[in-house]
Amino acid sequence: MDELGPRCRKLYQSIFESLDGDVSGRLASQSYLDSSTAVYHGEVITMGFIPQIYSTQELCYFKRITDTTYGILEAITERFCVDAEYRKLFRFSPLLEYLILLPTGYECTIPIARIDIFCDLESGDFKFCEFNTDGSSAMNEDREICNALALSNTFQTASEALRSTEGLNLYPQELFDPWVEEFGRIYEDFARKTPCAPKPTDPVIAIVDYMDKTTIHELREFRERFVRQGYRCLICDMSSLSYHDEVLYGVDVDPTHPYHQTPLRIDTIYRRAVTSDIMEDLVAPGTRDTVTPGFLVDVKHAKGAIALIAAARDRSVCLIGGFKTQVAHSKTSFRMLHHPMTLAFLTDEQRSFIKDHVPFTTDLIPEAVEACGAADNKDAFIIKPVDGYGTKGVYAGQNHSATQWQQLLVDSSAKGYVLQEYCHQYTAPNTRPVPFDAHGNPLFSTLEDAARLTDESSFEPKALIPYNVLTGLFAYGGRFTGVYMRAGTDALIVGFRGGVALGAFIAHDAGGRIDNQTETSATHNYAIFDDKLEIRLRRL
Repeated sequence: MDELGPRCRKLYQSIFESLDGDVSGRLASQSYLDSSTAVYHGEVITMGFIPQIYSTQELCYFKRITDTTYGILEAITERFCVDAEYRKLFRFSPLLEYLILLPTGYECTIPIARIDIFCDLESGDFKFCEFNTDGSSAMNEDREICNALALSNTFQTASEALRSTEGLNLYPQELFDPWVEEFGRIYEDFARKTPCAPKPTDPVIAIVDYMDKTTIHELREFRERFVRQGYRCLICDMSSLSYHDEVLYGVDVDPTHPYHQTPLRIDTIYRRAVTSDIMEDLVAPGTRDTVTPGFLVDVKHAKGAIALIAAARDRSVCLIGGFKTQVAHSKTSFRMLHHPMTLAFLTDEQRSFIKDHVPFTTDLIPEAVEACGAADNKDAFIIKPVDGYGTKGVYAGQNHSATQWQQLLVDSSAKGYVLQEYCHQYTAPNTRPVPFDAHGNPLFSTLEDAARLTDESSFEPKALIPYNVLTGLFAYGGRFTGVYMRAGTDALIVGFRGGVALGAFIAHDAGGRIDNQTETSATHNYAIFDDKLEIRLRRL
């Protein structure tokens, strides 16, 4: 790795310390965040006050990881679709297998993904955490956190210092517009191959999810970006979809939207609903005995998830985020990447990549637990559901006593879980803008409060502690697009266990090529770093 990235990060930290912890900047950043759209399940997210700053060489490294990973995931997905014997090794249900095998009508195998890794930026060592596909999110968190941090004295002083000493500017990423453009390219591919599809310039787009499970502010931001590009776009709850006479209809979730009451024909879908939620919906009480692959063949009038599936099956709608992405998303993919049948059709480079970076993973069954000695070596393992998100049902051995761990192994055995090698996590110093007290309340809300606590020696403004860092690599259409950072002090990096989201800034040559796109979105810029890496930035 290069020296520029670490040098920028150290400079930023030294500025923070020189400003005695920048209490006023912390309050300004927190105040912005508290009134922002960075909200998840009704709660404002927590953030770290020290952002991650990347050099372009580090981004090129992330691009190489993304390129290799996508190529491998694409290869196993394609083999799954054509090889019945290979499919059996995944042990998916007949219904899920049916959905995965539905043709999408376009070439792109995984339209959108976020590849989460534990990465040591100084050495370049990394291990995979998980592969997220259609439900990939947090673009809005990154946007709002960067806006908040830019209000701090630390950010402004560090920016000036980097300009004067390195000739660099700090730019936040732009993660919305690149997806809108990639979405349009995928739909154009579909429209070329589907004569009855609306013209590529005039489809009606629906962003579809279960509204009780999603981040509505992020979906609204995506809808706004689609509208800016001239599309009609709805945000639809899955339950609002209806399908009849080979047309899929939906209504927007917002009461003030023109199509909240009147259903509108949908031509293409940005699927945010994750497959596990759709499967749970399909096998809900009352439908368990009827929703089967055979049942779906004769659907002509349907609602909800069945409407979406029937329309995609009939090619009446372009489902961007077809179910074949589940091959990569499932934790089963980690087990299958090490399987001899997989390794046999990969290249030498891909096999070496898997050996070095994909953690050991096996089905959580008694035989496997005994074979790898997991019962007596809890700190070396983690339990994960085969299909889940948001760390639900994830148990790190480090967080449990020996007795609790052995009980978890028994309770999770043969219930759709995997046992995985626990990966070493890399740390970086950080703090919250406003730390919490023992009861989870903000430690201070004014400069006076902070000064009093400092005098009482119950608060040290400059104090930073090690946070474990998780790096998410966004890939749109298989191309590296940007990063999403999380950090925490627990073995699991998640908000309810003290986790925070981090802003990501790019240190880029102030005199480099930054081309404005349009007058209507003048704050969104396109930076070309070199012939291999293209990434969108925005000016604050």
